[in-house]
Amino acid sequence: MNHITEPLRTAVKMADNGEQRRAIYEDAITQTINNIAQMFKLKRDEVALLITDSQQQMLRFVAPAALRSAGTIPLNDSNSIAARALREHKGNISNMLSGVRHARVFELIRTGEGSPKPIQKMMTAPLFFNDEPVGVIQLSRKGTTAAEAGPDFSLDDLARLQAISDNVAPLLGKLYKSLRL
Repeated sequence: MNHITEPLRTAVKMADNGEQRRAIYEDAITQTINNIAQMFKLKRDEVALLITDSQQQMLRFVAPAALRSAGTIPLNDSNSIAARALREHKGNISNMLSGVRHARVFELIRTGEGSPKPIQKMMTAPLFFNDEPVGVIQLSRKGTTAAEAGPDFSLDDLARLQAISDNVAPLLGKLYKSLRL
């Protein structure tokens, strides 16, 4: 777990470093996303990090970087899997995402090489710090078909993601508070 949280721990320690704040933060997020992708054998663009705004009314993408300007998701959006995870305070797995109502608009944005592929499988874990919502980590498997996307997510995978979430959330909470992002 340390290899996943270490970049964020370093960023929290260095958050007072004036002009370099943004670069330190960006590097920490990139390293954390890369570590999570490796752990679950995913591509980088299959790991998403969404963070709440300062009023805790909206979620916005921090990663993948290509989705940062894609807009925000209201926390009361009934079609958002990410918002639902925060509202219900629990993670979820969907290994047949095509059969689940969700906001598909983000799937149309190119985040990696080639044309965008639909998300076939998704696993979501909420991020809380001091009982306040910080955001959500979403892992996905993309492909033209479910078989092409890869193996199903398991309950063990969800437990590992929730453990990561529980360790990352306080660091992200502190980082965002100190940087006022």
